[in-house]
Amino acid sequence: MFKFISSLLVTIAILATVTIFEGMDLIESETNPLDALVIDFYPLPEGQLPLKKIMKHRIKVTNSGTSLLHIEFRTEVIAPYPMVIETVTPEPSFLWLEPGQSEYIFTKMDEKWGEIPAFLPWETNEIGSYERTYRWTFSHIDTGSSKTWDITVPYTIVETKRHVMEQPGDKSISKDTPLRGDGISGPISFGGMVVNEIGEPLAGMEVVLSSGNWDTTISQTGDDGRFSFQNLPDRDDWVIFAQTPSFGLTSLMRDSASYEDTRRARALSFVKEPNQQITLTLVSPKAKADYRLLNYNEPDVGYWRGDVDDAGTKILLINGMENWSSDYPQQETKSLVSLFSMDGELVWSYKMGWEGWGVSLSNDGNYAAFTTSNCSGKAKRPVPDGACGKFGVLDASDGTEVWTKAAEEVTETTHPKLGSKEVQISNTNKYLAVGATEGTFLLYDLMTGELIWNVFIRGQVRGILFDDSDEYIYAGSGDGYTYKLSASDGSVIWKTYNGSWPYLGAFKFSKQGDLIGVGGKYGDLAIIDTETGNLVLFEDMDDIVSWLDFSPDGKYLVAGGGGQYALTLFDIYTGEKIWHVPFFSHSGMFTKDGKYILAGETLLDLSGREIGNFALSTTGCRPGCDGLFTYISDDMTRVIVTRRDMDPGGIGIYFWEGQITAYSPGIVESADGSMGFDLDKPKPKLGDPELADPEFEGPERKLGDPELADPEFEGPERKLGDPELVDPEFEGPERKLGDPELVDREFEGRKSDVLEDEMFSQNNGRSPFGTNDPKILECLERTLGGERFKDLAIGGGAPPNQREREAMGFCYQPLEGMPTPEARLKPGPTPIASTEPKLQATAVPTATSMPEPTPADTAVFPSPTAVSVEPSSEKLSGGGCMAPNNGDGKVHAAWILLGLVMPGLAVRSRIRKNKKIDGTKFADKPINNNGDKLN
Repeated sequence: MFKFISSLLVTIAILATVTIFEGMDLIESETNPLDALVIDFYPLPEGQLPLKKIMKHRIKVTNSGTSLLHIEFRTEVIAPYPMVIETVTPEPSFLWLEPGQSEYIFTKMDEKWGEIPAFLPWETNEIGSYERTYRWTFSHIDTGSSKTWDITVPYTIVETKRHVMEQPGDKSISKDTPLRGDGISGPISFGGMVVNEIGEPLAGMEVVLSSGNWDTTISQTGDDGRFSFQNLPDRDDWVIFAQTPSFGLTSLMRDSASYEDTRRARALSFVKEPNQQITLTLVSPKAKADYRLLNYNEPDVGYWRGDVDDAGTKILLINGMENWSSDYPQQETKSLVSLFSMDGELVWSYKMGWEGWGVSLSNDGNYAAFTTSNCSGKAKRPVPDGACGKFGVLDASDGTEVWTKAAEEVTETTHPKLGSKEVQISNTNKYLAVGATEGTFLLYDLMTGELIWNVFIRGQVRGILFDDSDEYIYAGSGDGYTYKLSASDGSVIWKTYNGSWPYLGAFKFSKQGDLIGVGGKYGDLAIIDTETGNLVLFEDMDDIVSWLDFSPDGKYLVAGGGGQYALTLFDIYTGEKIWHVPFFSHSGMFTKDGKYILAGETLLDLSGREIGNFALSTTGCRPGCDGLFTYISDDMTRVIVTRRDMDPGGIGIYFWEGQITAYSPGIVESADGSMGFDLDKPKPKLGDPELADPEFEGPERKLGDPELADPEFEGPERKLGDPELVDPEFEGPERKLGDPELVDREFEGRKSDVLEDEMFSQNNGRSPFGTNDPKILECLERTLGGERFKDLAIGGGAPPNQREREAMGFCYQPLEGMPTPEARLKPGPTPIASTEPKLQATAVPTATSMPEPTPADTAVFPSPTAVSVEPSSEKLSGGGCMAPNNGDGKVHAAWILLGLVMPGLAVRSRIRKNKKIDGTKFADKPINNNGDKLN
């Protein structure tokens, strides 16, 4: 019995041992594929907020084994709270890794994903150190085994606001704007001077230092034009810019949508080294624009994307991708494809049944293609059968169907989740290309809908372009690569790593077709040679590159979006940043002549100076409500701007009519209005004899002499210089018009209702413009506009600024023999070499040989360098620094009269602003929808 029991125990032990080892073999077989996975989480992202807009983490994943790995990945926050993170690329979240191959995964952490502070005005943030712990899970597709890694990412809040003041006492900045705190400090200090084109220092100018997401402002330069920023962190993204103060601009808003003239002189420089002394030369835009709202269309669903025919006569728009709340459960089903004329007339609409995504209009305007969005994430929204992923072709003459297909009808692909995203009609109307969410790429016959071929490119297709001959197709993919495919069979010619999938307006050819620009969802900006696939330029814009465009001459690329370094102009041949203006936009383009840029709703010149803004209603606007489609016609007479991500009633499309014209603004003045007129002499002031007319006969005269009086004044005879024109209550020495004290904002003297009443009573019957001549007054009202003219006539509003004074001056001139002052332009740009620098190609991954992608190291360029001239090869004429100020060499008395009147208007306006009416300050009165103060 003992032997039997012993034998039984041995047998059980052996069976148990075998069972254990078999289980171990099973566990080992399940985990073994992922044992070959090597994850490199370092370096961790920079986390000094709000100096950085987002925290973007780049993770390197390598297959160190000997077999192919097909894996899925995801991430989530596990501490200090649980949160799923969806901002991860590649998209879809799959990797195919050959033995020895590496790929990159990107995730971003911001106010939405990871609850990194957004620094909104109503938020309460606290300076300090924080951290987030992320859990990364990788799963093997074939075996289902998985492995997890936890990584803690630290960050610090160094400032509680994104916009601060650099020094106390800045009256023009909101009282709620704090001073820069001690959290943003370091070893870097720099300063400089703001000057005009002839080198004169400019007082009262605004100077801003920005990291792209955070800025500190000096609201006014001193009398010597100098500024200084002290003890700042050492960063490579500081940009400093100076501009004329914003309070000098007037708003002419009359309706919910209006064009506003926002021209401001501006200059910028990149801060390249510590203790740098920077000279910022302010130059005004040499163009002006005037547009009126021609037409408006308010749909049920916001416009997502659009396309225009080559002739610029038709515009095709698609509704969709709104962030609807549960209050609007059926809104998606109202989405349309619509064709408009350039005047805003609706030609036809086609009901898709679900919200749209991709849209394409043939070059000749004869055919339209569309695709609706896939329905992932819409589980709680009612979706009609067959509406998701639907695509097809329409006759663009009337909107009737040529052919359409539902996603479930496409059975030829091995990846059935078609969920189409992109459609593109080829240049010759031969093909329709369709891209899907999982990486399926299909080519159809445009006329028949017959499938020609399909391929799989391992990432959702988010951009499609055909070359001119339709021989090749270029596709931007969610796996972070740009592909060049043969249109004949779909074979891959080359593929180049660019970082992440291209955003809607950020996949474009250069006008010459030799380059393709790719702007990524995660801030990757790449320029690729279309022939070789070589990466010409790579730049991290630190968050979304929503749009980009090449200049018509192929020399520059502008990139905009929601990234920290949008909006930026690049020199394609050197890779250098020419300028960076920190504001966000979601769509844009160059004008056909290459002189201007339409960035969202803002017009800029080629030096980054604002020309104007298409001011739209902000009622119901949520972050991102700016439209993703913007267009300006070749002749610049039509501008189209869209709005989305707003509740019904605020969304729509705006059609504008107008023009941009050349303009000679003159030399920039200091904020007090002083500037130089004679380039060979010291800067004169009002009252100096240099302003007298040298051609006058008779004894020498000075400003203030009675001979300069206006003989047409009504009322008791008065002469310029008479005491009635000055304030009898001023204390101190006697002053006359022309004395500098009268233009000083801080002048001493009693400011009271009685004083103002006395001044007005003394000037009863006299126009504040120095004349009652009806022709002159009519000219002034036409020049200034009715509201502005009325405002000045009663002494309200800001004193006339430089542009207004210049325009008003012509009203005082005789109708015949009126002089036309020549433009005073800055010296022309340095001539560009006739032989352009040759593009330096860089070795890139190909279809047959795929080294690990290294986007940050692919191309190395010199440090960004600011330029002091406009990037244009156009020769400037009609002036220059040495051009005469007056074309015929004469100074008319009317110009001098205007110079005498302006200080009086300034004083009158200043006193008027300080007067209390009915116990309420004018500035505290409510404002109506027209921008007027209510009584």
